[in-house]
Amino acid sequence: MTIDIKKTENKSLNLDLGLNSNIQENKWGEIFRNRNFLLLWMGQAVSNFGDWMIVPALIALVYRISGSGFAVGTLMMFKILPALLFGSFIGVFVDRLNRKWTMFFCDTIRGLLIISLPFAQSPFQIYIITFLMETFSLLFMPAKDATIPNIVDKEHLIAANSLSYTTSQLTMIIGLGFGSTIIFIVDKIWSHLPLFSQLSGPRAVFYIDAGTFFISAIMVTLIHIGFRKSANPNINYLQIRDDLKEGFLFLKDNQKIRSMILSIGAAVLGGGSLYSLGVVFTDQVLKVGSNSFNFILTVFAIGTLIGGLSCGYFGRHISRKNLFASSILIFGLALVLFAVITYYEFAILFSVIAGIALGSLSVIGYTTIQENVSDEIRGRVFAALETILRVSLILSLTISGALADVIDGRNIKLGQFSFGLNGIQATLVLGGIIVIIAGFSALSQKTEYRRQITEDR
Repeated sequence: MTIDIKKTENKSLNLDLGLNSNIQENKWGEIFRNRNFLLLWMGQAVSNFGDWMIVPALIALVYRISGSGFAVGTLMMFKILPALLFGSFIGVFVDRLNRKWTMFFCDTIRGLLIISLPFAQSPFQIYIITFLMETFSLLFMPAKDATIPNIVDKEHLIAANSLSYTTSQLTMIIGLGFGSTIIFIVDKIWSHLPLFSQLSGPRAVFYIDAGTFFISAIMVTLIHIGFRKSANPNINYLQIRDDLKEGFLFLKDNQKIRSMILSIGAAVLGGGSLYSLGVVFTDQVLKVGSNSFNFILTVFAIGTLIGGLSCGYFGRHISRKNLFASSILIFGLALVLFAVITYYEFAILFSVIAGIALGSLSVIGYTTIQENVSDEIRGRVFAALETILRVSLILSLTISGALADVIDGRNIKLGQFSFGLNGIQATLVLGGIIVIIAGFSALSQKTEYRRQITEDR
């Protein structure tokens, strides 16, 4: 299997430079009349809801069994470990196998794994189950993202991604809250009834979550996806080696796609500090109490909904390249202002702005990859993106807290002036600066593309 990388890259250059910049109007009616996309979208809405609903239940189960905060932290390590171990290989299987049945298989296995969680007797058993669940999720996500261009017309891709992204954010908000509500209701009421004794606490959420994956699996089976020439279930070592090499060569030679993936990773790396330091920031810097951070996260999520839905409108007036880079810059600037201007009302405002920018850059980024990467290699590119996102987030969550402690209280001297640093604020500002640098890097690529086209001519 060979891919004309030059042809693909030139095609992407034309799109980004506005040479083919008439971005068509999003036709939501066409999307909702697309049976295949609706089935995939509804299945994902249900399973995403269950996936987020399980988070507080999983943490609660580990804490109940172990009574240790360290055990909960170890759980998060096992959630990210599959991306570190298998991230490079997952895309090969996504491109080689039938994506429809890959998604069905992943949903079914994840449902069965979740059903086994209530029977776990030790944190280690939960870690193994979680590790396997994340491994199959790592396989499912690139398969799903790579499938969308096979069932949606090109002019409707941005609308499809906008709907998928905003639905994912909405189910995250509802799922997290609903999961906690179920735990509370079952613990206080149902656990006193013998008939429901096995459904006490987090167990109820696990059974419901498993059901959402089985529903999604059924919907996937009803999707019709055309035949793919690259689908080949007979995979051997040499094919894996060659496919990996081909994927790395594509990312090496396609500067635009590589830059876009790295820019999204940098945005997550810098923005992740908000999650790890936000609670302490609202308590110690804003002095409004740690619980206020929950509201900030809520308005941030609302911002991502607005950004995901509105990027189609802005995309008709701004080139996608500029919209993507501008969204990263706005995201970074909002993070810096969030850290520097220590008023709760402004923190809420900047959280909404940051959310809008993140939603916009996410939808534009995914759409651009789907439009400009051929089907034969699309799974490997999305697997690379998924791996970078997960690794960037865990690095941010791991490093930002320690960095804040190291910086805190240090004095900076500028001539005759001297002032002490607040570690939390300084780390949040640093995260915002990383994002801003990524935004300027994305903007600078436009000049490189113009220079390359001029040289080609």
